[in-house]
Amino acid sequence: SSTVVYGPAAAYGAAPVTESDPTGPLTAYGLTKELAERVAAYHARRGLDLVGLRLPLVLGPGLWYEGVASAIAKAFQAVARGEPAHLAFHDRPLDFMAVDDVADAILTALVHRGPLQPLYNLAGFTAAVPDILSGMAAIRPAARIAYERTPPAALFPLVDGRRFAAETGFRPAFDLDGLVRSLLKAPEPAHV
Repeated sequence: SSTVVYGPAAAYGAAPVTESDPTGPLTAYGLTKELAERVAAYHARRGLDLVGLRLPLVLGPGLWYEGVASAIAKAFQAVARGEPAHLAFHDRPLDFMAVDDVADAILTALVHRGPLQPLYNLAGFTAAVPDILSGMAAIRPAARIAYERTPPAALFPLVDGRRFAAETGFRPAFDLDGLVRSLLKAPEPAHV
């Protein structure tokens, strides 16, 4: 699943959302994730063992699809090649998770002994694009990147991922610095 099942950030207040908060997707993508959760719940009531993981914005080496994260990934790819980059993005905080941590979380859910809840929010770290660019500049001071602040198309609430961590022992390995380092040394993605 995805954390985009939640509605606009303004509907939830300042605290990060938990799995018990109501959903209210703003996008067709979010709606498809909410519908998938409902289909899973239907089959779970009939005995199928299912666990949904609501992923935040996933970033990591090899990103090839066109989505929200692709603008950030393309800027990193340009800098890794030694080229100037341009990034137009809002400056509000977002939940991020490194792709390696997502894989580890999925594996954690698969091998966990004992019952799990039907849904979990996953959270890696919270940052804004200016934080990411500062991290990039600290590692590659010669990087030439033009940042254009844009208004957000939609603002989603930050999520609380403590329940998954408490019930499974999962801890993300990547923080902002680790993700920035992995993106700067990544090879170009293969387009499939």
